[in-house]
Amino acid sequence: MTSPRKTLFAAACSTFARAAIPLAAVACALTVQPAAAAVSSDWTGTATHAFDAHGLTAKGSLSSSATVSIVVSLKLNNQDELKSFISATHKAGSPAFGARLSSDTVVSRYSPTVAQAKAVTDYLKANGFTNIVVDSNRLLVSADGTPATIRAAFNTELKQYSVDGRLAFANSSPAQVPSRLSGIVNAVVGLDTVSQFHTMLQKADVSPNASGGFIPTAFPKAYGVGTMTTAAHSLVAITSWGNLDSAITDLRSFESKYSLPQVPVTMTYVPSKPTLTYGYTAEWDLDSQDIQGMTGGLAGIYGYSSKNNGSTNLLSTLNKVVTDNIAPNIDDSWGGCESSNYSSGFMASADAIFQTATAQGQTFFFSTGDSGSNECGTGSPTVSYPSSSPWVVAVGGTSLYVDGSGNYSSESVWSGEGGGISAYETAQSWQTQYLGSGTMRSQPDIVMDADPNTGAIIVVSGKNSQYGGTSLSAPLATAVWARYSSAFGSTGFAAPNLYYILDFGTLPYVPYHDVTTGNNGAYSAGTGWDTATGLGSFQIGNWYNDLLWLFGG
Repeated sequence: MTSPRKTLFAAACSTFARAAIPLAAVACALTVQPAAAAVSSDWTGTATHAFDAHGLTAKGSLSSSATVSIVVSLKLNNQDELKSFISATHKAGSPAFGARLSSDTVVSRYSPTVAQAKAVTDYLKANGFTNIVVDSNRLLVSADGTPATIRAAFNTELKQYSVDGRLAFANSSPAQVPSRLSGIVNAVVGLDTVSQFHTMLQKADVSPNASGGFIPTAFPKAYGVGTMTTAAHSLVAITSWGNLDSAITDLRSFESKYSLPQVPVTMTYVPSKPTLTYGYTAEWDLDSQDIQGMTGGLAGIYGYSSKNNGSTNLLSTLNKVVTDNIAPNIDDSWGGCESSNYSSGFMASADAIFQTATAQGQTFFFSTGDSGSNECGTGSPTVSYPSSSPWVVAVGGTSLYVDGSGNYSSESVWSGEGGGISAYETAQSWQTQYLGSGTMRSQPDIVMDADPNTGAIIVVSGKNSQYGGTSLSAPLATAVWARYSSAFGSTGFAAPNLYYILDFGTLPYVPYHDVTTGNNGAYSAGTGWDTATGLGSFQIGNWYNDLLWLFGG
């Protein structure tokens, strides 16, 4: 009889091994007739719902001469099979345990077919859209149109609204398509410019030279890195928007100041390099410098920067990270109101992208927000998206305290950290055991330092500045996982592993700090897993030693 210890050793080894499962080719032929310019009244709904204009001042219809850039997201094929595969890769004893699929396999098996993508492009052309581009995995089709082409193609009007001193527009009714496209089109993103994504950055109230802040290189010791190796063999991606030239300059200044080797940085701008920073230099400084400091050095940073913080450009940027499939660890310090992202169709579109990333072994780490349990500003508990997606790791925030030697002392919930229970997303199997009778996705999964007054002292425009927010906790968690990836090879999708390590029985070391004090408004920390802090924060060296023990090392 095989010992449980050996079984766990084999399972753990396969979890962190790079693998690909060949899948038999299955004919997915779909006969689709190109759309005609004249659209029948046979409409069917998409995941893009009518915009809720409650409380906004209407300013009439959008000008007929306006250019509207949209992204039509297409549905994945064989979705149940994909979900089963992902579940099997994280189930000990399964033949697929620890496996990953190549990008080519994901596209051939689960992406929309060439015929399906052509049906959509034909339909857009017939209705007057221009600059039509199909992404390489055929999940997204971008195009430019006018209010008239939107009306003809999607049976909805675009209305203008005054929002915080700017004019924006949104669709007054659900976006629809002819029924012959109902099995193909997922959502139409870009019909709502009222809702915008934002970063999770907070400047400290104290001087960066005051006690309470951390130089990024101090975080490994504060979280008990012990003998854990650096992330020298790992690649990390950062998603952002705007021109990042000044952030790269600040990163070099930071590395020089603290005698760190220069990490190679490769930038990809989607769709092209903008001239503006949009005032977000400090945000990307926080991400890159804390990743460099927490990893202790890594093989490279891949920056993916969107033209701006609009939904269409950021959706395309996320998809580019996945189709490139270069970096397995991806830091994302931004988000927005969950209900807005559900309504606009961004949620349905991004979730499909995240599922393909999961199958490839990539992990997106998203900030949970800096508005406490009230992300949407309604006065009731609401959460941020994309962090509420079950296909990402949601990172919340704490106030971190150390002793005189810089070693971990305690943490409590930072009152500003986002978190709570999703109104739309269902929890996956790795989390459900902690939810009692609940079935909806809860966030965060894990927490790290986010309080700006115990935050990071970074270089911004050549000078020391102190910042926090869950824009700090997300890169810290990404960097920790990059260290594990470097030590053990490909770790695959992180979220199940964060939970499943606790299922291996009594471990020799406690892998998480259990944060038991504080609240974010509606949710309070307590003993064990809770909605305010998830699993707790990493005890980095303990996680590493537990894995060595499981490996028999």
